[in-house]
Amino acid sequence: MSGSSKFFFILSGIVSIILGIFLLLNPVINLIAFAWLFSIIFFVSAVSSIINYFTLSSELRSGWYLISGIINALFGIYLIFGGFAFLPLVLPITIGIWMVIEAIFIFIKSRKSDSMVSLMGRNAKWLALILLLLGLLLIFKPIASGEVFIYFIAFGFLFDGIYSIGEAFKE
Repeated sequence: MSGSSKFFFILSGIVSIILGIFLLLNPVINLIAFAWLFSIIFFVSAVSSIINYFTLSSELRSGWYLISGIINALFGIYLIFGGFAFLPLVLPITIGIWMVIEAIFIFIKSRKSDSMVSLMGRNAKWLALILLLLGLLLIFKPIASGEVFIYFIAFGFLFDGIYSIGEAFKE
């Protein structure tokens, strides 16, 4: 490995470890930052879903896809303008409610023979059940869910940093 490659592996590892430690030390602050970013991504995804509905051929269109996109857009707007003081609590609950609603839509769509989701067959019903259970968990344990999420990200950065530094010294 060349000297510059080693340098960048070590630098990447150090930055990842510092970021991981920062996430571990400030999980709620990082949850707020993540919530804001997620709100924007959620809204853009919803708009994309609505646009996609109108670009599908008429035989593939289902009103459920449009309704789902509109509800997702409303959730995105709500999250963006909902106030950051409450986002660590609001975001998991809102995502939980969205997951429950989406699980219901997936279940309904999986029953329709002309639905693209029905191509998954019984798997769509299992997906809906898992989504429903995860949604209920987020609704009833919002802060714990958010902190656990941040901890997973923090440990991911720590492990990546350790790996990168190890790669730099590998012969």
